Amino acid sequence: MQYPDSKKLLKHGIIILGCTTLILFFAPLAITKWNWVPLDVSKPNEIGDTLGGILGPLVGLIAVILTFLAFWAQYDANIQQRIQFDTSLDNEKADRVAEEIKAAEELNRKNREIEEQQEQFQQTQVFQHNQIILQDKRSRINIFETRFYTMLAIHRDNANEIEANNIKGRKVFIHMLDELKLIFNIFNSIMTDEGLENEISEEELYNIVYLSFFFGIGEKSSPMVKDLVSSEHTKYVDIFHSKINNRKNQV
Repeated sequence: MQYPDSKKLLKHGIIILGCTTLILFFAPLAITKWNWVPLDVSKPNEIGDTLGGILGPLVGLIAVILTFLAFWAQYDANIQQRIQFDTSLDNEKADRVAEEIKAAEELNRKNREIEEQQEQFQQTQVFQHNQIILQDKRSRINIFETRFYTMLAIHRDNANEIEANNIKGRKVFIHMLDELKLIFNIFNSIMTDEGLENEISEEELYNIVYLSFFFGIGEKSSPMVKDLVSSEHTKYVDIFHSKINNRKNQV
């Protein structure tokens, strides 16, 4: 808000008051001693009345000016108070805005810290989860390797200790393979002699051959082989095993 320049107005009032005072001071001398004003006054009372009539309005004017200056001083004081009040309001408003900005910045800083902490926590959780998965995978691998090498050692020991038909060690597996091939050829020959080529698939024939090789052929072994094949192929087990038993009995 713009206010009038009180100092300039006061300065003008003081100049006017000074000029009026000088006029009042030199007016009696000018009237009594100088003849530039044609006044017919000779007695003291006439001089006094004349000066009073002339200077009275000037004195009243000085009184008015002094009163105006007094009111103006009060007005200037009021203006200064208003200026101070407005300045105080502006300062308070500026301080309040600064505090709000500072509070908003502090809140943003705390929010960023919370977000950073949450992100770090999530990263830590992901890292820990990955570490747990990695440790579990390594543990499973170690367990598998331990079991694998243990079973491999057991298999190696069994392979070295196995014995069949006076053959010992790993050479037994070659003998077993030859025996498996022999059984397959015998069963295949029986199937051809009996005209069963189209009734049983080669896969099922392999299954019967291997089960017969594993469990054997006999009174106790044949039922186990029949339990492990499909019900529609049990009759072929009976045919193959009966033919083998008959050949054994003929020998």
